[in-house]
Amino acid sequence: MNVAIKVIDIKIAKQNHVEIDEIHQEVKVLKEIDSPYVMKLIDSKIKDGKFYLVCEFIEGHELINLLETYGPMNEDNAKSIFHKIMLGVSHMHQNNFIHRDLKLENIFVIFKNNKVDFNNLDEIKIVDLGFGKKIWTPTSGFLGTPNYMPPEVFNGEYYDFIFIHLV
Repeated sequence: MNVAIKVIDIKIAKQNHVEIDEIHQEVKVLKEIDSPYVMKLIDSKIKDGKFYLVCEFIEGHELINLLETYGPMNEDNAKSIFHKIMLGVSHMHQNNFIHRDLKLENIFVIFKNNKVDFNNLDEIKIVDLGFGKKIWTPTSGFLGTPNYMPPEVFNGEYYDFIFIHLV
């Protein structure tokens, strides 16, 4: 199995206003999620002021880059990708997790033979669960990427994630 190792210098991360709690949260979420549509965390360690995340290596492409490079895809291919994304999101929700920053940049598309061909889609992986949260009740708060947020978040309203995400 090929792996990717994400190394985060804690001191530099703090200087760049990266919350170490977000990294711990991502580790917590990834350890509990076991889905073929979510990036797998293999191990994590803190040593010598650095945070090491050992994850499965994803030989794929960010969905945003594919759309920018190749333009719109046909409806059948879009449905296939969207269906796989929803399977991953559904699996997270069934385990009481919400992503809170799901966007095109956080969806990796993997093709058979690693050749970009939307008719040869293999799988997708949802990545970057730094804002992810285990949740038992509806939530509120301002987290995520503003362009992708529902109006309820901007308005500081009650945010029923089960209704909004699963209906």
